Amino acid sequence: MAGFGPYLAPQTVDFDAFADDGIFLIGGKTGAGKSTILDAICFALYGSVPRYEGQATVATKLRSDHCAPDDVSYVELEFSAGGERYRLRRSPEYERPKSRGDGFTTQKAEAQLFRRDGDDWVGLEAQLRTVGVKVAEIVQLSQDQFLQVILLAQNRFQEFLLAKSEERQSLLRTLFGTRRFDDYDEALQARRKALEAEVGGARTEIAHLARQLEGVLPVEGVLPDEAVETDIPAEPGEVVEWMGTRVDTHRDRVAAADDVAKQADAAWRAAQSEHDRLAELRRLQQRREEAEARRRELLESAAELDARASRALADAKGHLGELPALTEGTDTEQFLHAAGAGLAELSGSLAAAIEAEKKTPNLERAITAAEARCEEADAAVEAAKGHAAEWKAQLDALTPEIEAAAEAAADQGAAQQLADSIAPVLDALAAAEAVKQDVTRAERRELESGQARTAASSALDTLRARRLDGHAAELAESLADGDPCPVCGSTHHPAKASWSGEAVTEADIASAETALAIAEAEAAQRSREAGDARAKLAELQGAAAGHTTESAQRTKAEAVTRLEKAKTAAAHAAQLRGRRDAVAKKLEGHDAELDRLRAACDAANTQRATARAALAEARRTIESALSGYPTVAARAAAVGVSAREVREALHQRQRHATEMAAVEAALGDEAVRNAPREAVELDAAREALGQASLARDGALRTHTTLAAHLATASGLLADARAAHEKSAALTERFEVVQRLANTVHGQAPNTKAMRLESFVLAAELEEIVQAANARLAQMSGGRYLLEHSDERAARGAQSGLGLAILDQHTGVARPTQSLSGGETFLASLALALGLAEVVTGRAGGITLDTLFIDEGFGSLDSETLEIAMGTLDSLRAGGRTIGLISHVEAMKEQIPAKLQVDVADGGWSVITQP
Repeated sequence: MAGFGPYLAPQTVDFDAFADDGIFLIGGKTGAGKSTILDAICFALYGSVPRYEGQATVATKLRSDHCAPDDVSYVELEFSAGGERYRLRRSPEYERPKSRGDGFTTQKAEAQLFRRDGDDWVGLEAQLRTVGVKVAEIVQLSQDQFLQVILLAQNRFQEFLLAKSEERQSLLRTLFGTRRFDDYDEALQARRKALEAEVGGARTEIAHLARQLEGVLPVEGVLPDEAVETDIPAEPGEVVEWMGTRVDTHRDRVAAADDVAKQADAAWRAAQSEHDRLAELRRLQQRREEAEARRRELLESAAELDARASRALADAKGHLGELPALTEGTDTEQFLHAAGAGLAELSGSLAAAIEAEKKTPNLERAITAAEARCEEADAAVEAAKGHAAEWKAQLDALTPEIEAAAEAAADQGAAQQLADSIAPVLDALAAAEAVKQDVTRAERRELESGQARTAASSALDTLRARRLDGHAAELAESLADGDPCPVCGSTHHPAKASWSGEAVTEADIASAETALAIAEAEAAQRSREAGDARAKLAELQGAAAGHTTESAQRTKAEAVTRLEKAKTAAAHAAQLRGRRDAVAKKLEGHDAELDRLRAACDAANTQRATARAALAEARRTIESALSGYPTVAARAAAVGVSAREVREALHQRQRHATEMAAVEAALGDEAVRNAPREAVELDAAREALGQASLARDGALRTHTTLAAHLATASGLLADARAAHEKSAALTERFEVVQRLANTVHGQAPNTKAMRLESFVLAAELEEIVQAANARLAQMSGGRYLLEHSDERAARGAQSGLGLAILDQHTGVARPTQSLSGGETFLASLALALGLAEVVTGRAGGITLDTLFIDEGFGSLDSETLEIAMGTLDSLRAGGRTIGLISHVEAMKEQIPAKLQVDVADGGWSVITQP
């Protein structure tokens, strides 16, 4: 640790070094920092220390007051658990100077956890929260538990002895892994609540079904919309019985309504039968009346039908001349049939003449059109001959124009080549103008650097000359009387040479040589730059091929002009060739066009002759069919009218005969003939039928409604019975689970008020007490023994994990709080050792290899101290290591292995470990 509590510089404690001794003492003056070592262990594991719990300034208590602003504060702990080696480093929160500006900033608390892997440390966690969770998994003890079984601090040493049952249970639960029994308790409580909710739900469901049935089945004699208070029983069985009674009562109402509906239906059927009988008589009377009236109408219209037939036959004779011969006895209808057949045959014979009459205008128009086409074709032939002559003249004129334009366009290639060749010349001339300025600047810098080099060389020569001139004076300065001269060997120096001016040193020469080297390098560089610029200018001037800017621009203008003229001529030549090709194409198709026009003329002449012949034939056909009418169509129309009159007359007579036969048949029907002459009245029967229908509908509606209510109520009753069966089974199961849950939870019928986990832990506590008593009896001279108590706690507190002290002098058990300070220390020590012994002995339990005890020995007399030391010393045989903090001199003498804490001159503490 470093910068922690009274410790400033890094301090290292190797607890493994005390493994062979088994017990060691942490010694030092009061306030030196002995307890801080244990604080550091607790802080590394849990991030806090027992002495400063609940204080807002814990961070300032942990960081050393001796630290400078830039000093660090940390604790690093190596420990073993579960067969693995771990390293835990933790730093408290503290104030440090800001990296920028004045003042301080908060350095946040930090934590890192590592695990040993061979020779390396592997990082596991690096955040405060995750490190705390991981350490809890590894150590398997909370801070409170750690302070009761491993690190017995000054203010926490006796907590387990004096704790209440609930507090003692929290520690034992972790040490012995009995959380599952509490989980069983919680699971049973949850199951009890779930079953209780299911039972309540089933009861609620039955009550809800009863209220629904109450709404479905109104009380007899009460209107449906009237509110009636009904006493529904509370118990599910009584509710179901009440619902069954209501359903049975309503079933009787449905049966009564069914009888009423059947009676109403029978009355309706009788009324319907009487109404139908009277209605049928009235229908027969109306049929007879209508038949007699229609017979009178048909008799009156017979004469008119005969007159219309005579007129139709007379008109037909006008068209046909004579009707076909009929045998004697032929009636009017037979004459009408014969006239209709003759008129139909005449209409058919006129069809060809009508068609010819329709064609006549078209034939006349065809003749006129054919004559026009003949004239047009003749004119087109003459025009085509004239066009051919004109096109030949155009071709003759275009040929010399095309040749002249082509000759002018031939210069395009040469003009383009000239333009292309002069472009790089102009670019080179433009670049050369810019390079000329570069050459001028480079030559000026070349001259200046040469002058500088000359000046540096001259300066170096001057210094070297002055240096040679001053060698004698420099040598004279080093001569002393009695020392031999390095030149002449004389030990007398009567006339030493002296400086005639300022002295020149080797450093001055070296500096001048350096300046000359720089100047020479600069001059060489400037000379190369000037040479490069002149070479580039010569290259560009060579690319100009002897041109000046003016001559090159003139050449370019000439090339552009020639190129434009050549392009214009080429475009004109292309246009002329297009015109020539178009004229030639027209001329090529002239002969074919001329043949087409002549063929069209011949076809027009043929069409004209054909139309004329068809027209003459049509006119002959028309003449033979006119028969005095202006047109064949007019004659055909008159024949059609006559035929229609014949057909209508025939049809009317046939319809008249059919209707008369139907009337006679109706009047001959026996039912019609026997129907009474007096009119039948239906009003009374219709009214009786309406009333019977209303009565039947009302009765059926009432029965249907009541039956629907019965079906709904029966369903609700069935659901209620099923819910009651379910409720009974749930209630039986709930009573079993409730009794078990209450017993496990320490409630009635559990007379001990001891929960299941407490019951299990009580057995463990008995074993712990037994192990502790083996120590306590020895340390107290057989006077005191710890006693486990399972008496019920007052005011509903948790029972089963109580402790008392049995005083052998009185034979009476009394509270542990009644012990004196020294007695409390011995009992607490014995209990802690017994607890560690039982926990360590559990297969798969937590292994407690280390025990720290901070003070408390000063309250013991010398004899008891000797007994306590003997007890602790016996623990070494089991491989445990015990660290003690005490000021008792006797302990210092008895324990050879020590860890010494001293205060240095600066006020901070240091740890010495032999």
